[in-house]
Amino acid sequence: MTHYGGVTAWSRGRRDWKPAMLKWAGSHTAACFSPDNRFVMTRMQENALHGWRLRDKADLRMSGYPTKVKGWAWAGKLPWLASTGADEAILWPFDGPQGPLGRGPMQLAWGGRGYVTAICALPGLEAVLAGYSSGPVVFSEID
Repeated sequence: MTHYGGVTAWSRGRRDWKPAMLKWAGSHTAACFSPDNRFVMTRMQENALHGWRLRDKADLRMSGYPTKVKGWAWAGKLPWLASTGADEAILWPFDGPQGPLGRGPMQLAWGGRGYVTAICALPGLEAVLAGYSSGPVVFSEID
């Protein structure tokens, strides 16, 4: 559950559910788990994503977006978290034990004018579709 100040993740115990608070200042508006359930990611009211590696609650701060991130999708086998909010699709790598911790994103699907406002992963393909505020939809393979 997202809320101001972070996320509350619930896990099932023997007899009941136990909350675990993952704290980060700001308003968190949406959450998702990585495909392998090692990370939880949130979109923020600010122009950023934030996440936690669940085994040790390490913070993953992903900022620098020129606009709010309003869409995301898990893409490819790596997997990548593809996101909106910039003039290109921003893809964060979630492979290896650290995931995106200390690593930068890949930028794909440059479309000219405007910002990416919609993103779609293509099942079975190493590719994304990025929809732009100015109208075009760009197909891009993940290299």
